[in-house]
Formats: sequence, C-alpha cells, structure tokens
Amino acid sequence: MALAIGVTKGTKIRIGNMMLKVIDIVAGKCVRVAVDNGAPILVTDSERTPLAPNVFVSMGKSSSTSGSRLAFEAPRAIPIERIRSAATV
Repeated sequence: MALAIGVTKGTKIRIGNMMLKVIDIVAGKCVRVAVDNGAPILVTDSERTPLAPNVFVSMGKSSSTSGSRLAFEAPRAIPIERIRSAATV
C-alpha cells in the first residue's frame, strides 16, 4: 500500500537517506521534483517513477482542487517523512 502525502511547491520529504523537494506543480496534472538537488524528475499519475531500488513515487489522487498528493511505495524499513519548515513549526 502506498503512503500519500499532500504537497505544495517547496515541500521537502525525507525518504531513507534521500531528500526529495517539490520544485513545481504543473496545472495539477504532474509534479516536478528533485532528489538530493539532482536533475528535475516529472511525476505523473500514469506510471510509477523509480527514485531508488524498490522506492517509487507517483501522483496520488487528491480530494482537493487546490492540493496535490504524492504516493510513495517503499519497503517498510525505509522511513518516509515530511520535513517541516520553520514557517510551519
């Protein structure tokens, strides 16, 4: 089962020892992310995008018209957590 996390531009998510950052949300249809400040990766709801061995992300279904969700699939041993910014703490 996937873990779905609501995201906006600038959201950071730690996946094991990797850091994913949401660069942009494109018209609610796809999300552009970067992992460890690497090249941008386009995430859609049409297919899973591999981030690492056994770690995948796709665009999740959102019940809100203003928000987007990323759905992560990974072994339970790999922690996945949103990094809260100082503005939200």
